[in-house]
Amino acid sequence: MVIRMSDLPGLLGDRVLVEMSSPRGADDLELEGKVLSADASGLVILVKNKPIIVEARDILDIHRSSLPSKIVRRKMRYIPPWQARQHLLDRHGLQWDLIKMLAVKSAGALHDKIDHTNLGHQHRESEEDE
Repeated sequence: MVIRMSDLPGLLGDRVLVEMSSPRGADDLELEGKVLSADASGLVILVKNKPIIVEARDILDIHRSSLPSKIVRRKMRYIPPWQARQHLLDRHGLQWDLIKMLAVKSAGALHDKIDHTNLGHQHRESEEDE
């Protein structure tokens, strides 16, 4: 990619991957982060909460990147059996045809058997924990 100095201001606020030459002439470096400031002289990129100045003359290539947003494991309240069917559909991705046939007690029991240790959400153990 040919980098024009006039293109740098257009990157303001974008997430980018910048390939740049090393200051000591060693291997090339890559920085990935959000552009905080951009003008024809270079960029200021926020990398892991630390701003880094990159001079335009050191830039070899720039790519816009789409970094995934931070993901978290949700803590959820206890799911009573009468809400388990909807929860199994919404959060666990079970199929509609299976869930619509389940009785309330069966849905609660099915949910209680699911191991939540490696899922995107965890439940409090009982209503008393709330």
